[in-house]
Amino acid sequence: MKDIVKNVDLLCPLCGNKLFDNLDVDCDNLYDASEEVCFKCANCGCVYTESQLIEHNQDVIDESFEDIKDEALKQMEKEITKMFKK
Repeated sequence: MKDIVKNVDLLCPLCGNKLFDNLDVDCDNLYDASEEVCFKCANCGCVYTESQLIEHNQDVIDESFEDIKDEALKQMEKEITKMFKK
């Protein structure tokens, strides 16, 4: 079975922008950040921690998880069908 990868853009809860400036020089991007690293929206200037961004985007994260789960089930179904055809 192939790996399923899906990136989820975390959006600013105020303006919907997906670009953020890192306010902590020790972290290069949001995906590697600790939960308390602060990021500033490049559009509106609001500042959020990673945990706040995750909380505000939980519905998008949950939807992406469901999409991944559905894709995995489809792949498993295809693999099982192939096994029984042989």
